[in-house]
Amino acid sequence: GDEETIGEAMPILNAMGRIGFKTSTYGNPSTMKLAINQLVAAKMAAFGFSMALLEKSSIDTDEFMDCLRNSDAHSRYYDLKYDAMKCHDHCHPAAQVKILHKDVGCIIQEGKKVHIDTQVVEAM
Repeated sequence: GDEETIGEAMPILNAMGRIGFKTSTYGNPSTMKLAINQLVAAKMAAFGFSMALLEKSSIDTDEFMDCLRNSDAHSRYYDLKYDAMKCHDHCHPAAQVKILHKDVGCIIQEGKKVHIDTQVVEAM
């Protein structure tokens, strides 16, 4: 939309999320959101697998988190999810997984549309 319309809509958009962004072309917001959600799904899957591996190997997950926080692999996401994963407190995980599963399917479609190899994402 035009600058005035975007300016009027921005308070509503900001209330719906952390911050609204104006993109340069039509369609970019949807693709950006899908790309972000695909990264969230990848982080969720990787972190969940790592936590299960550590627990099954009797490795202290607190020590792992200390190590992770001091590595380039650290992400704020892991800090947000750690306590729930450690305590196996997965409040409504099915809803979040269903949404992410849908979004990953959409990102695979978008990737194929622009001729990107989607095998890695499909493996999630």
